[in-house]
Parts: sequence; structure tokens; C-alpha cells
Amino acid sequence: MRKATEGTHCCTYIKWFDMQHPAYSDYLHHLANEGKRSPRTGAYLKAMGMRRGYPDYFLGIPAGDWYGMYLEMKKPDEKNKKLPAHQVTMLKKLARMGYYVYVAYSATDAIEITDLYLKHPLNVPVITFVDDKQVRNARE
Repeated sequence: MRKATEGTHCCTYIKWFDMQHPAYSDYLHHLANEGKRSPRTGAYLKAMGMRRGYPDYFLGIPAGDWYGMYLEMKKPDEKNKKLPAHQVTMLKKLARMGYYVYVAYSATDAIEITDLYLKHPLNVPVITFVDDKQVRNARE
């Protein structure tokens, strides 16, 4: 049996979200920053406004103290790896602007944090980054 890819986890997450939160499905958006492209296509997308380091998903629903939620999806076997510096920089910038940011290492992880964000936003863990790794802190 093959290991699930990041894309498999993403598809599972979206399918769950659309079934569990149909009224909000239009507000969850995938930012297609991943993938290899030719230099010409890359330059074109950059000229159109694509920015390096943006997380995979944006949920445009304010909750608790946040204006919305950005979610980066990674494969479970990447949990102990450092995040790329450009992603950490962007996640920190978005958090400073009042968005909730989270790095999920599976569809299950993404589902749990999304449910918590939507249903009990004051209970979501505060996220910080130490040595380019996500650290979950209890809310004060």
C-alpha cells in the first residue's frame, strides 16, 4: 500500500469540509503555490501576484480574535522537519496581521484544528515558531 501524499491529505480535508460545513464551503480556498513550473510560467505567475511562502489554504471566516485562518498542509512524515524559511517568514507575517496560522501534518490534524477554530475559536492553541518548527502553546 502506498503512503498518502500531501495531495491525498488535501483532498480528504476538502471533502470533509464541504460535507461538514456546506454553508462555508465557498470561503475555504486553496492557494495553488506548489508545483514545478517552467521559468516562463513562474515569471508570469509572479507578475500576476503569486507570492512565495503562502500557506495552502485560506478560510475567510473570522472567528474569535482572528480575521481568518491560513493552513499549511504537510505529509505526516515531515512533522519533524524544519519548515522552509520562506514559509515560516510568511506564516509569522500573517499571524502578526491578525490571522490564525497552522501547519497540519495530516488531514486529521487539519480537520481537528478547523473544527476547533470554527466551533471554539478561543480554545485554539497559540502557534509560535522555534527553529523553524511549529510550537503549539496553550492559550493564555
